Amino acid sequence: MLLYTTFVLLVFLALFYRVALVWNYLPYNAQSIAVLQTGLTLSSDIYQTSKTPFIEHTGEAAFESYLALNIPYTPISEFFKIVNPTLGKNELLNRGEAHITVISPPEFDKVLKPAGVSIQEINEIAIHYRIQHSKFKVICLGHAQLPYNITGLQSSPQFMEVFMLIVKDSGKQLVALRKHIYDLYIKKGGQGALFDPKAYWPHITIGYNVRDLFVEDGVYKDINACIKKITVV
Repeated sequence: MLLYTTFVLLVFLALFYRVALVWNYLPYNAQSIAVLQTGLTLSSDIYQTSKTPFIEHTGEAAFESYLALNIPYTPISEFFKIVNPTLGKNELLNRGEAHITVISPPEFDKVLKPAGVSIQEINEIAIHYRIQHSKFKVICLGHAQLPYNITGLQSSPQFMEVFMLIVKDSGKQLVALRKHIYDLYIKKGGQGALFDPKAYWPHITIGYNVRDLFVEDGVYKDINACIKKITVV
């Protein structure tokens, strides 16, 4: 009888442990049920990019130079306040600004810059083609996670995770910008195989718990990452 009771107790503890893991680490858990059932809404002010100034991202250090469509931050900030305490378990960080990357830091640092394309030339192309008037459409809320705490320390999260808005380049201006930059890159002797202007997955990062995740991490922020539909109001 004692052995049976001990066995039942061990089984119960094992099940309790697995439930605890699901509760704490999966994007779909009991804490997020209300959000998932009632849906997510986002202010249409996010589309007011033409009223938002273009910001040049330049720097001498690695990952400081890139091209981005500047996004009004207030609707993103309000959306973060919904996602963080529910799906994000109050563990998410954000940058205090919002943008859609057009040329990523690795693309500039590792491909364009070595071929002689300067960030100033990239910015001039963006301004000439009125980047802030580019049209896009919000598709869904996306999520990605990768193993992180390989040492098993209780003070560290088990996963690196990021939440983002997956968007569609509905006006095709963003891909067109990449093509103009590609043309300059080729003109300067760049190798076409190293930069594909169509290899592009536009998104707006909402928040992350450790750091943002990128294609270089094996994360593709496209409709394959969608976890929740969003209604823009």
